[in-house]
This record gives sequence, C-alpha cells and structure tokens, in this order.
Amino acid sequence: MAGGLFKCFLYVCKCLYLLNSCLYDVKLCKYLCKRSRIRCFKQLNAFRLAREAVETPSPVGWETQSPTKRAVRRESQRKAARVVGFTYLFTNVTAIFAEFYVRAHLIVYDNAAETARNIMASERLFRLSIASDLIAFAGDVVLIVALYVILKRVNQSLALLAAFWRLVETSICVVMTLGSFDVLRLLSGADYLRVFEADRLQALARLYIGAHGAGYNVGLMFFGLGSTVFSYLCADSDEGGH
Repeated sequence: MAGGLFKCFLYVCKCLYLLNSCLYDVKLCKYLCKRSRIRCFKQLNAFRLAREAVETPSPVGWETQSPTKRAVRRESQRKAARVVGFTYLFTNVTAIFAEFYVRAHLIVYDNAAETARNIMASERLFRLSIASDLIAFAGDVVLIVALYVILKRVNQSLALLAAFWRLVETSICVVMTLGSFDVLRLLSGADYLRVFEADRLQALARLYIGAHGAGYNVGLMFFGLGSTVFSYLCADSDEGGH
C-alpha cells in the first residue's frame, strides 16, 4: 500500500514538473516571438542604415561600423531565438520518451526482481532511453548557449550565472544517465558476476536506478535556479525595452 502511494506521489511530481516546464517553454517562446515581431521593422531599418553607411564613406570610422555591428548583433539574436524554440521542442520530446515512457514501463519501484526482468527483456529499449537522455542533454547545452546569447544584453552577469546553473544541472544529469550502463552490466550475467547471487545483483541494479532518480532531483534544483534567472531577464528585457 505504501509503495503504491509513493509511486503515485512520484508520478504526480513528474507530471507537475512536466507541466511547469511546458508552461515555461510556451511563455518563453511567446515572448521571443513577440520580441521578434516588435523588432522586425527596426532590424530592417538597421540593415538599411548599415548598407547606406557602408556605401557612403565617412571620415569617422566608428560612424560606418556602428550600424553594421548593431545589425549583425540583432541578426545573431534572431537566429539564437529560433534555436531556442526548436531546441525546447526537440529536447522535450526526447526527455519525455526516455523518462515517462520507457522508465515508467520498465521500472517497478517496489520490486527489484521484476524491474531486472523488464530491463533485460527490453534491453534495446532501455539503451534507447539512455541515448535519448544524452541527446536531450546535448540539446540542453545548445539551448543554454542560445539563451545566454539572447539575454546577455540585459544583464551579462546574471545571464552567465543562469547559464552556469543550467550547465551544472545538465552535468549532473549526464553523470546519472551514464550510471544506467552500470545497471546493464550488473544484469548482463557476465562470468565475473557469478560470485554474486542473482537477488544481490538485482538489488544493486535497483540501487543504481534509485541513484539516477535522486541525481535528477538534485539537477532539477539547479534547473529551477537557472530558469528563474532566465525568466527574470526575459521579464526585465520586456519591461525595459532592451
């Protein structure tokens, strides 16, 4: 009974985290789209001014370079905004597949033996979930860099702090995900493991799975810190008209 309630509690927490993440993603994407529409005319005008400045020589060097630099900077921010939108969608799909589909079907939280049987019966699916997680984390790095490029003009120090916290979260999750390979090694039935009883190997494998979940919880703390700062910078940019 207690195990069932704990499993339901974990499932509800994961659902709430997913809902919060999706709402944050939608809000950020709407903000980026809004900012892109508002600045569209200004960017086109900046390109026109830059072209005119280049075509019309001026005795002062910085007067010809400044509009061009501003236009290039704004164009790089537009590209970064597109990267943010695409990467959010891509990483969410891969992470949901690995965590909410594969692990939810294979892991039985109160039964190590059944969990071991499920994993070995669907070993390729379990390996695919590991690959999906790693792909999602690689996308997270791209996402973090793109957010930094967009928001550093608001406050570079805070943007760097947010990027650092998000990279810490990604690093923790990568280490925990690589630990899933130890689960497969323990359940592989290799000759050097025959000195251990099967139930002990299953318990050890379940221990690694539990450590994976605990590491993710720690990573989510840094995810929350970094996302909060990024959200603050977005709001500050919108209010300040950066």
